[in-house]
Amino acid sequence: PETRSGDIPLYISDCTKVELANGWKPRHQPEEIIDEIVQWISDNKNSLRPVLCWANNVKLSAIIPAHNEEGSIAETVRGLYATLEEEKIDYEILVVNDHSSDHTEAILLELETHIPKLRHINNPPPNGFGYAVRCGLDNFSGDCVAVVMADASDLPSDLVKFYRKMIQGNYDAVFGSR
Repeated sequence: PETRSGDIPLYISDCTKVELANGWKPRHQPEEIIDEIVQWISDNKNSLRPVLCWANNVKLSAIIPAHNEEGSIAETVRGLYATLEEEKIDYEILVVNDHSSDHTEAILLELETHIPKLRHINNPPPNGFGYAVRCGLDNFSGDCVAVVMADASDLPSDLVKFYRKMIQGNYDAVFGSR
């Protein structure tokens, strides 16, 4: 779909389209995933890092939950890397490998040799998207965080646009859907 003015790159997709396209059926609906993340934030308020005032040097952590993404993870990571470097944004890319049985981890290890701000965490056994997001939230090092889909469906340019909007607007959080 085309990017609309209210879209942000951190979204929960319409899973019915995926189900129709290839027969995959999500274990949890987007609303359940959001509720789980909101509950985690509520339960872990003491571990969240407060930011009193946004500045121009806010380190962005891009969390990418990944399970068997050998066909897309390199494109996703390289696209983020190129865009964030070009925009001169302080960042890290954190991939949570959710016990992939394909070559996802080997691809990540190779990418890490060329992209110094990339790191990955192995998350055995597969626990699902929500758990992988929480694992990323427990391990990121930036001042703000974004969840990016591993399948290259999120445009890095959208992430930059909304990162800048967040800083300029001094917002604590930005949520959106497409």
